[in-house]
Amino acid sequence: MRATRGAWWLMALGGCTGGNGGTPPADVPVAQDVPVAQDVPVGQDVPAVRDVPVAQDVPAVRDVPVAQDVIPSDRPAVAALAPLPPHGAASQGRFMTHEQCASCHAQATGVLTDSEGRDVSPPRLWRTSMMSMSARDPYWLAALEHEIAAQPAGRAYIERTCTRCHAPQGAIATEDTGARLHFDDVTRGTTAAAHLAREGVGCTGCHQITAEGLGAAGSFTGGFVVDTGRRIFGPHASPFAMPMQNAVNYTPTQAAHMTGSALCGSCHTVITRSLDGLGNPTGPEFAEQAPYLEWRNSAFRAEGTPGATPMTCQGCHMPTRDAAGVEIRTLLSNRPRMLSARSPIGRHIFVGANGYMLSLLADESAWTGAVSSPAELREGAALAEAMLRSAATVQVNAPTSEGGAWAFTVRVANAAGHRFPTGYPSRRAWLHVRVLDAAGAVRWESGRTDTRGRLVARDGRSLEVPDDVVRPHYREVAREEDTQVYETVMADGAGRPTHVLLRAERYLKDNRILPLGWRSDHPDAPLTSAAGVAGDADFVAGADAVRYRITATGWAPSRVEVELLFQSVPPGAVEAVRDGTSAAGERFGIMAEAHAPAPRVVATASATVP
Repeated sequence: MRATRGAWWLMALGGCTGGNGGTPPADVPVAQDVPVAQDVPVGQDVPAVRDVPVAQDVPAVRDVPVAQDVIPSDRPAVAALAPLPPHGAASQGRFMTHEQCASCHAQATGVLTDSEGRDVSPPRLWRTSMMSMSARDPYWLAALEHEIAAQPAGRAYIERTCTRCHAPQGAIATEDTGARLHFDDVTRGTTAAAHLAREGVGCTGCHQITAEGLGAAGSFTGGFVVDTGRRIFGPHASPFAMPMQNAVNYTPTQAAHMTGSALCGSCHTVITRSLDGLGNPTGPEFAEQAPYLEWRNSAFRAEGTPGATPMTCQGCHMPTRDAAGVEIRTLLSNRPRMLSARSPIGRHIFVGANGYMLSLLADESAWTGAVSSPAELREGAALAEAMLRSAATVQVNAPTSEGGAWAFTVRVANAAGHRFPTGYPSRRAWLHVRVLDAAGAVRWESGRTDTRGRLVARDGRSLEVPDDVVRPHYREVAREEDTQVYETVMADGAGRPTHVLLRAERYLKDNRILPLGWRSDHPDAPLTSAAGVAGDADFVAGADAVRYRITATGWAPSRVEVELLFQSVPPGAVEAVRDGTSAAGERFGIMAEAHAPAPRVVATASATVP
């Protein structure tokens, strides 16, 4: 089997060097915690670090070993997961699928339309998002089954933790009966709870979450509280309740928490503990993903004392302006017609950065059985690609001659309200740098990829690293084989790299770029700080700068071209779950072969030698 790590997985929308060509120390030291001022001015250098000793048996050396390809027969045969049951309307206990909601909250003349007549109805826009596909996502299913196979004693904990956010309606409807939603229920079940589960994050799953405990630690990892009084929460005052009560026996209720980031934080903060041999969570707290906590420790926070540029999660990911930038004001329901127009109206696009997966799902609709059409999923993919292009910027200065070499600096600035990349730890970003001569020929290149999305040398050799190697964080890059990759590497209790989430206890490497305004003295710093960036004074809150120093023998640089690239599911992440232990892993591997995870371009920059 392949031994490429590249990523880990589960719950589902990215060592320090000295000046000698990016040579890192052998034991991958992690930076020391450095206190900083209370409020960090924009652009101020702020070390972002974590004081965590790293095991001595984790090599991280300049000549980074690369993973060796194997022939397909080396992978144990396992039957691929069969197609998922098609969507079906269902209702059980407190929940029902979206069709009932859509009967009133669908577009009509003058109803749920924007300034140019486009459909902004919540059910229609939801179908373009990963929220509608969260339980049909083949990567999530592969990761879930892989985790169960790795730690079968922890099956109950794993299934509850994962389905609570990915399949909340089915999971909680099943809990209400005293049972637990299983992996097989999601992939093969035909009960009402199974249909509710496969709808993903649906209308009655979100809009019945109460304000109780939101923002507190107990609400994280799916610890939200669902109302027991059949109230549907929304942001608007004095809703006309009778039609909803008569149609579906829910009561519309104004609730300010529906527009607050803490609501999102209940699932977009996943804190886990490694499992012992009996399947009990006994390890230290581990931030598998923490976009909400990253946001709270940023210039974008809108809770408590606001940051310099406050913005809620919904403000970016559910914008209240239409595609033309006009504030949306419209009727919310197509019945009764006596209702008044409302504003603001959040577009339920839940846009993130996972355009790759939405594109894959559009092509695999026959397998997923989803209610979302391929056209709707491609629409969502386009929105995700546009969002990604606003997440970060790059700059590069022109190369200058310096002691027999040529030097230039690339600076990456994080424009998001959280880390870049953020979310599920498989995600990575990196710098693709090309140096051209006066004739336009590429003479030096770092960060190149092949058609499979793997990092490769110019001669096609894979530069992906094996499981037991940590690719260092570079302050300076001198060799084409070295690439600045913004990523995470998880470690188990013995300090060994792992892709199994519920063995992870800390990060050996986490050089994803921190948000602007991040502070090491903030209460959320322990769960959001960097690892493996010791000694890099250019790794600061909101940005990172990488110095390139190259040798040009017999030629001179004329132009430098830089791309900041992103992958939500790197090839190593696919290989990690396609290890012969799970049908879902095999299925996702087949899909990924047909839809290679080519990197997405986030930003570009160039400079020409005068």
